[in-house]
Amino acid sequence: MTTTQAAAQSSSDVDLTNCDREPIQFPGAILPHGAMLVLDPANWDVIQAAGDGEGLFGIAIEDLLGRPLAQLFSEEQIAHLRGVVADCDLAKPRHLLDPLLRVMPERPLDASMHMIDGLLVLEFEEADRTDSNARDPLSCVHEMLHGLDAFPDLHGFCQTAAERVKKVTGYDRVMIYRFMDDGSGWVFAESREERLQPFLDLHYPASDIPKQARALYLRNPLRLITQVDYDPAPLKPADNPLTGRQLDMSQALLRDVSPIHREYLRNMGVDASMSISIVREGKLWGLIACHHYSPRRLPRHLRAVCELFGAMFSLQLEARERAELFESRLASRKVLQQLMHNLAGDENYGNGLIRNTPNLLDYIHASGLALRVSNPGGVAVRVNNGITALGATPTNEQIAELTDWLTQQVEETGDGIFLTDRLGEIYAPAQAYAEVGSGLLAV
Repeated sequence: MTTTQAAAQSSSDVDLTNCDREPIQFPGAILPHGAMLVLDPANWDVIQAAGDGEGLFGIAIEDLLGRPLAQLFSEEQIAHLRGVVADCDLAKPRHLLDPLLRVMPERPLDASMHMIDGLLVLEFEEADRTDSNARDPLSCVHEMLHGLDAFPDLHGFCQTAAERVKKVTGYDRVMIYRFMDDGSGWVFAESREERLQPFLDLHYPASDIPKQARALYLRNPLRLITQVDYDPAPLKPADNPLTGRQLDMSQALLRDVSPIHREYLRNMGVDASMSISIVREGKLWGLIACHHYSPRRLPRHLRAVCELFGAMFSLQLEARERAELFESRLASRKVLQQLMHNLAGDENYGNGLIRNTPNLLDYIHASGLALRVSNPGGVAVRVNNGITALGATPTNEQIAELTDWLTQQVEETGDGIFLTDRLGEIYAPAQAYAEVGSGLLAV
């Protein structure tokens, strides 16, 4: 069995119940509006090709195989491309927004190039020079970032980012989609057309974006789908002549989209999309997710703008969260010092932790991540059989039953601490007071 046959068999066995097995980095095809040329870096001959060769080059894809790239482009353009290969690390795609790059005079091309498995991969699309941002993309990024770091809270910061991406790209809906610790997703901010139903604050299971897709979001920070319904353009030949394997398209901007994901978008009524990765400390924090309800092909220069904005937004987010964490620790230390001072003069330390100002709730901040919910959270202290509570809490009887159960849990873990963000799933009685006690920290 060849590599291609094995991959096809593997893909055919994948469905919505096990889509985390889908080999999405080996689709064997690209989006049909562009073209891909895979070169032997030793001689720059085309050894694989896919896409709209007639439309972009005036030559059928099959007729490009075995030809030197120098038969397509001028000496000056080839020298430029060779210079990029010599000077740049092409582990990630390098954009070539060159208005002189073209084969047919009336068809200027946008291109990108990267190296994978010792192969040189070039991708081409028809360039769009009509957009004003094509002339000065850096100014566009600067305007998108201007004043963004001035917002005092994380939600305002993310909401403004969504609005600015929507303004520049023209998508119908732009969301900041945040990944939680358990892998689930949260629509944390949203900018949309008024006619659309809001998705803000909706939560999705971790399976909504499979693990291998998240890994690709880390490697390739921008993903574009121009329209859901299309016929993929197969790479010819299917197996690379030099490696004997299918081409790894992890870094390919034109990589064919998983049919499962296309069906998912189709079921939502979405016809085009773009995702920009938000990376914090080397991990995927979330996505800037763009939806459009008709076909939309965003020009390459605007995608470069969005990719740069995503990188700068990620850096600002990381700096903001570090600063907020540092300030929070300083504030908590001050509260703790005052709490200890107050406890020194109070014989009942349960009352000392709850009744004084500041109190234990000022130290713990039990409101969780639901920033737009007014519930301040609650705290309870049990000393022997006496219970002192503050804020939104279950009844004293419910707290007593809960602490009896917690004592057993803490003894089993042996570290004196119990933590959960879904108490009702592991302690059934808590379902009766989920609105005030869905998450729990017990010491």
